[in-house]
Amino acid sequence: MSRAAHQPGNEPPRDCLLDDEQVLNFIARGYHVIDNPFDDSLNAEIDRQCSALESDPGNGILDAVPLLHDVVAHPKVRGPLVSICGKDMAMNHHRHCHTRKPQRFAHNWHTDSAERGATDLRWVLAMYYPHTVTPDMGPTVILPGSQFRSAPNPTLESFANIRGQFAICVPAGTVVIVHPNIWHGAGPNYSGRKRHMLKFLFDRTSPNTEPTWNHDPATADALAERLLSQRVTPMDRGDVQKEAAKRRKVWDMLLGRQIAQV
Repeated sequence: MSRAAHQPGNEPPRDCLLDDEQVLNFIARGYHVIDNPFDDSLNAEIDRQCSALESDPGNGILDAVPLLHDVVAHPKVRGPLVSICGKDMAMNHHRHCHTRKPQRFAHNWHTDSAERGATDLRWVLAMYYPHTVTPDMGPTVILPGSQFRSAPNPTLESFANIRGQFAICVPAGTVVIVHPNIWHGAGPNYSGRKRHMLKFLFDRTSPNTEPTWNHDPATADALAERLLSQRVTPMDRGDVQKEAAKRRKVWDMLLGRQIAQV
């Protein structure tokens, strides 16, 4: 697959785009799971190459493991990214291979964005797991719906288990797209192997003027009324109402009804 396939202007097939329900659930929950679209041999080879790295290549992970170009360029990965970040979305220069060796300490709760509680949705993260992740491997843990809650990282670091948290224990080849403000961390790795998570960032480069997913205006308003007010994790009803208002702003921005900052 061409390395240029993940650059702006190369649109994925329509059947790889999200639908209204999937976009609305992403807005409310803060994540979207892409089931393994890759050949098992590709996942296995990327896992092998990541395990063989002698040092952390940081932003150079694409050069160190060139097969990752096939992951980020795959139409079933690009489709959801275009659906959320627009037709001219672009991959950010920052990327990373998060490797957790067998160890007994956890990675504290934190967010990756400094714009806590923002509704602009200027970028998203895509997390790729080249091997099956089991509960004993120190999986990534996220708190669905937390992307609109404002809490500084020093405060988050004092938290332990939170009601409603979701451990990303998934089959090899899974890609999870997450909101940059979502609360997340990682558990301790009690297994006998390294656990890899490849993180990529994708930027919105211009405001939406129209939906960039499979949008059905005949049913979307009814879906939005129901899904944007859903109680994603245990929380006070007043907090649900506040978050529903922020979710609505994101929905209007993605529809092109409200101008987004980029």
